[in-house]
Amino acid sequence: MNYESSMHSLQTDEFRWERIQDYFPFGDESLREGNYQRLLLAALESLNTVEEQQLLLDLLDAQACVYTEQVWVANEMAEKAGEQKPFPIGGHFSTAWLQIHDNLRYERGIAPTQARTAMLKLQSPETLTQRIVAPIRS
Repeated sequence: MNYESSMHSLQTDEFRWERIQDYFPFGDESLREGNYQRLLLAALESLNTVEEQQLLLDLLDAQACVYTEQVWVANEMAEKAGEQKPFPIGGHFSTAWLQIHDNLRYERGIAPTQARTAMLKLQSPETLTQRIVAPIRS
């Protein structure tokens, strides 16, 4: 689904959980920041409760965090191999999404996750998965 069809769907049918991947496909940089924010705002406004809004933002945070790490690693590994970075601006978009999420959380009175800050503090060789499972291993 592209931006226009996603917006039309949200305006006519409201948000439908079974279409989350249609509205927000993994790693879709085509929306750019402005359209991404407008689409997310339309999705949030069509949800019935603050809890559902928080859940959507949490899921999109997780998706953006994974995409951010994927882009960073792919770019690093390509650079080490003397190749051109495959995602030269991918990290910019995914970290912008994370900031948009926290901005919308703030506007709606939902506690921020500061996922963007957490991702920027992630230092190689630590991975996101290692950070997630670290409390379990302790």
